[in-house]
This record gives sequence, structure tokens and C-alpha cells, in this order.
Amino acid sequence: MSWQWYKNPNVFRVFIHCLLKANHKDNKFEGKIIPRGSLATSYDSIAQDLKLSRQEVRTAIKKLKDTKEVVTNSTPRWLLVTFVKYNDYQGRDAKNNTLLTPDQHPSNTLLTPNNNDNNDNNDNNIIEIEKMKKNSLADSNWVEAVKNNFALSEKDFNQFITNFTNHALINGHTHMSAQEYRQHFVRWYKKTTGKGMNGRKVYKYKKPSL
Repeated sequence: MSWQWYKNPNVFRVFIHCLLKANHKDNKFEGKIIPRGSLATSYDSIAQDLKLSRQEVRTAIKKLKDTKEVVTNSTPRWLLVTFVKYNDYQGRDAKNNTLLTPDQHPSNTLLTPNNNDNNDNNDNNIIEIEKMKKNSLADSNWVEAVKNNFALSEKDFNQFITNFTNHALINGHTHMSAQEYRQHFVRWYKKTTGKGMNGRKVYKYKKPSL
């Protein structure tokens, strides 16, 4: 009840609605992997479900993004909403929950069960990209250089790394070397934020090169 959006009915309803519809495990939707804690939806779909206007939904999601409750990515067909602290909202046995798929239009749901082969492929992709993430974070020279070059706090850096890993997973870019992961992350960060070095000193390190 002390949550800052608790008394804002639109933001509260949009948050809870999307949280209830988010994937409890990674699933494939229209050829893309939608990670646990995310859902593929649209402003119109949420508006229809909650009897709100499209603008009211856009405003609510913007407020949730501003306070870092969610992050979003847009495609020509749908909006990906990812909960930043999804795991914090789940009970101990949440990972064992089963997903039920209502008979709805694809814009309203993405919880379509995969066959065993697809599940195996998804698991392999997740393992692969997480391995590259772990290897990259083990390069302390690179981590410190990125944080210093772009003036990122530890928290912000970790959040950008998580968002980039989800982005790579969703778009199927999971088979890359650790060096490619680091290089792609820097390019993705610049493109996503529109921010470069901002005239700051470039901290030297051997590889990979920014």
C-alpha cells in the first residue's frame, strides 16, 4: 500500500493486469522468444481489457517506465513489456506454475505452449546468451571501462546488461562470442539511449575495443 502508484487507479490496474499476463517461463511467440517476466501485447489490447482509452494506457506505462517498474520494446506488430523486478513478485514455487492459454487473439496473449523440441531450443538459447553475459561480466576491465565511459552506476549498468540480454534473446541473437556480446552491447546502448561518451575521458584497456 506504500507503493507510489497504489492510489493511481489507471497505473495500478495496468501494472497488475500486465503482471498477471506476463510469462512465467520463456516462451516463443511469432518466432520470437518472450522471456519470463515479459509479455507481448499492445496499447489497444490493454485498453480494451481494462476499458481505458489508448492514451490512458500509454500514460500509465510511461509512468511505470519512468519509475523503472517496467521497460518496453516496440515491434511493428506488438509491444514487449518487461517487468524489471519480476522475480521479486513471485513466490518460491512460481517457476513451477503452469501457463494456461485463453482462446484469444495473438495481440492479447502470448502464452502458447511450445512442443518439447522448441522448449529444448529455447533452453539452449537461454543457456548460450547467459553464458556470454557471464563471460563478459567476468572481464572487469571491460565492465569498469563501460561504466566509466558512459558514467553508469553499478545499478544502471546491471539493468542495461539485463535489458540487452533480453533483447538479444528475443531477437534470436544468442550464438555469439563473448567479444561479440560486448561489442554488440556497446552499440545497442548507444542506439537505445542516444548517448555517447559525452566528452568524457576514454578509459584505456586492451580488449575488446569500444
